Amino acid sequence: MEIQSNEQTSATGPWISMRPHERLLCVLAAFGLFCVFLLARYGLTPDPRGVGTHQQLGFPPCLTMTLFGIPCPFCGMTTAFTYMAHGDPVAAFWCQPAGSVVFVAAALAWLASIVFAIRGDWPPQLFSVRSARVLAIIGVLVVLAGWAYKIGASVR
Repeated sequence: MEIQSNEQTSATGPWISMRPHERLLCVLAAFGLFCVFLLARYGLTPDPRGVGTHQQLGFPPCLTMTLFGIPCPFCGMTTAFTYMAHGDPVAAFWCQPAGSVVFVAAALAWLASIVFAIRGDWPPQLFSVRSARVLAIIGVLVVLAGWAYKIGASVR
């Protein structure tokens, strides 16, 4: 008797077949990210100050900036994301480099969600502890570098 596997082999190894609810989660993730992109493109206008775009969503001004006069680690992220959605990557990068990286990461996650939902499987490397650690470290480093840049830009 032969045991059938629902794994496919690719250049990076076997892919894991998704259960129906996992496929639905990919569809929902793709839809949610698409809504974020639409909001950034059509619902928000990048604040020319380089911070404060999030206030168009009803959020208060940055407390760190208000109390201490220095930007928080996330100051300018929404503005940079919105500049990217408006097709101005140069302004986005000068505003907050980490926000530009977040936009690109979100776009890649959107594409991956669509591909995985259509294919019905995904690479197991996505769920390894090592991958999670590497992504977390990269994320923290990107945010810290963007924060250092934003502090330096606000001192000038």
